[in-house]
Amino acid sequence: MTRWIPLEERWSRRENTAMHRALWSREAYLYDRQSTADWRTEGFMKVVAELDLLTPESTVLDVGCGAGVYTAAFAQRAGDVLGVDLSASMVEAGRRRAQRENLPNLRFEVLDWRDADMDAMDWRAKYDVVTARMTPAVSDARSFGKFVACGRKHGIYENFIQRKHRWMERAYRIAGIDGRFWHDEQIPYALEYLFGAGLRPQIRYRDGHWGEPARPWSRVADFCLGRLELHQPITDEQREAVRKDFEAQAVDGMLDARETLTLVTLSWNY
Repeated sequence: MTRWIPLEERWSRRENTAMHRALWSREAYLYDRQSTADWRTEGFMKVVAELDLLTPESTVLDVGCGAGVYTAAFAQRAGDVLGVDLSASMVEAGRRRAQRENLPNLRFEVLDWRDADMDAMDWRAKYDVVTARMTPAVSDARSFGKFVACGRKHGIYENFIQRKHRWMERAYRIAGIDGRFWHDEQIPYALEYLFGAGLRPQIRYRDGHWGEPARPWSRVADFCLGRLELHQPITDEQREAVRKDFEAQAVDGMLDARETLTLVTLSWNY
């Protein structure tokens, strides 16, 4: 007889928090340069607009907010918006964005969501809308459960399935490292959690791309190596092999860093 394994055991991740912080802090300058998400053209914002959840009185919590590309868009339509992120560099970029765009209702805080105690912070059922998108901060049963518990009216969670990143796959292959590194099971597990909590999520999906059409090969290599190190230490020989290969593949020093994926948005009412 097959033993039923609780969701908390099946949906769990063991990654190095310090490595995550360093990885995304290195990437902060890229997100700092991005424009705030456009409600008319950006896929996720069009979904949020269709859901029609935000009012001028709404309070919003955006977990794993990065540099506030989406958080600032929420602040254009909501009353009080808070973005939290592990990386201080990302948070500083978000604060600059709020100042540039004159959004006094937008705040950012440095917070390691995995270690956050929402009861000690008195965040249980505090926010009208909770949102998390494509973030490692909300990526297992425990972190997802805290995220869901902070909402009181609406929740929105977006992540990917069927992600294809040729450079990451190539880096793993060159380094001789086996194992899955994209966690395509997050959406099915999130659905299982929500239904188990008595919630009835709506599901929307769309195909998309992620990344830049032209990025210096060294930055692509450094990002892929940083992702590798989240899972296990890598040697100088592995690092050098990846960098040499990526340099050889580059055209005029650049690589097409775009990847294909399917984005799935889950939304629910409390």
